[in-house]
Amino acid sequence: MSFFGVGNPFGTPVGQKIEQATDGSLPSENWALNMEICDIVNTSADGPKDAIKAIRKRLTQSAGRNYTVVMYTLTVLETCVKNCGKSFHILVCNKEFISDLVKLIGPKTILQQLCRKTFDFLYFPTFYFIFFY
Repeated sequence: MSFFGVGNPFGTPVGQKIEQATDGSLPSENWALNMEICDIVNTSADGPKDAIKAIRKRLTQSAGRNYTVVMYTLTVLETCVKNCGKSFHILVCNKEFISDLVKLIGPKTILQQLCRKTFDFLYFPTFYFIFFY
């Protein structure tokens, strides 16, 4: 079984923060909380794995239902990619995780901004890894 499917991803410290940061009732992104998430990811051994599990769960449970939650989750993901280390980057490049991101821009997705943000995110790590790893 994949490590993505085990346990409640929102039961960990970073998972709880991700759930708070991606709450659809927020008026806008909470950048302080997003950076706090990055700090947890960078300082705890299970931080990267727990963060990816929580982000993936949030994206899959909200896709097609809550545009705001998906956009906030993509913002958290982008913030982590830009501010977290190699162990997080390796997990982001996992085939299962990328597959879930690609599903966000499938034929049922009509929201142009969501498609663009997802595409931009998928494209960014490719260039990042080519030049920095």
